[in-house]
Amino acid sequence: MGTDVPGTEDAENGAEFGSREKLGGGEEKRAAMGSTSGESDSNKVRTKLRKFLQRRPTLQSLRERGYIKDQIFGCSLQVLCERERGTVPRFVLLCIQSVERRGLDIDGLYRVSGNLATIQKLRYKVEHDEHLDLDDGRWEDVHVVTGALKLFFRELPEPLVPFSHFDKVIEHKEENRMSVQSVAIVFGPTLLRPATEEGTMAMHMVFQNQVVEHILH
Repeated sequence: MGTDVPGTEDAENGAEFGSREKLGGGEEKRAAMGSTSGESDSNKVRTKLRKFLQRRPTLQSLRERGYIKDQIFGCSLQVLCERERGTVPRFVLLCIQSVERRGLDIDGLYRVSGNLATIQKLRYKVEHDEHLDLDDGRWEDVHVVTGALKLFFRELPEPLVPFSHFDKVIEHKEENRMSVQSVAIVFGPTLLRPATEEGTMAMHMVFQNQVVEHILH
């Protein structure tokens, strides 16, 4: 028959409680350390990100190194000419030279539409390759060249008044059937357009054609 020693159970309970208390304290410490470690990692990430952004090259430096090339189509003439350090965009000059070299006597010059898919390929070439050769067999159809040129003018942020190139086109009207009236009809909506599109577009087109025809005369 066993004999219980007074205070033994209380001592055991106290020891067990103390053990649990120590264990719980350890968990709290580990949780606190984990929280501190998480905050430290987050701070490190922020610091690295801040340093990366500070070291990131500027847009201008990327342009100067040739990593970023500004667009040609849709760019304002002032910005484009300043970038190319000229008075006439290089693409426009190349198109005009190509047309005057091999297209002035082609029927429907500027009036006939070139193949749209080929025009878009030419546009892509212009935007991504500095060495553009319009004598390349891919651009053999002069209507593709004129179509790309008209597209360039249509996408200008601001409309443009025509230039003397059209005089040479009109001089060959017996061969290409492009009279002053024909050129005005083709380029009126392209070079002159209202600031906002309204319901009176047909009336605008009449005025545009008349203005261009008057300028060409």
